[in-house]
Amino acid sequence: MSDPIDLPLDDDDRLAEPPLVDSLHYERGADGFSITFVPSVGDEPTRSIFIPRDSVEGRRVTTYFYRIQELVGNRVERVVHSGGGDYTLRLANGESRRLSDEAPDASWASEVFDRLKQIAGESETFSTLHAGHR
Repeated sequence: MSDPIDLPLDDDDRLAEPPLVDSLHYERGADGFSITFVPSVGDEPTRSIFIPRDSVEGRRVTTYFYRIQELVGNRVERVVHSGGGDYTLRLANGESRRLSDEAPDASWASEVFDRLKQIAGESETFSTLHAGHR
């Protein structure tokens, strides 16, 4: 039997269960969200979808996305999964913020993560409901 691998774990190590947003951005011209997400079923491949803003799921995604922008205090151009429970947010002013870079007592990072989980759930629902309409 092999020896266990000794991996240090600290408070910054975060694991997240699917569904997870892999990337997200709003497409102004098409008026909707381009989202790549990891489905909740472990053996399914990552999916890329477009959710129109005027759909039921699109209105929910819009609400969550606006809340993320409110929390970070700037317009968000793109969100990219950085591994585990971490994300990088590219802001309109050219700045980038990572959830893991925030102070441990910063409440906005955990709420942004929660809103991204909700967006992933809406993405999965939309994908399932519209699977035959591609």
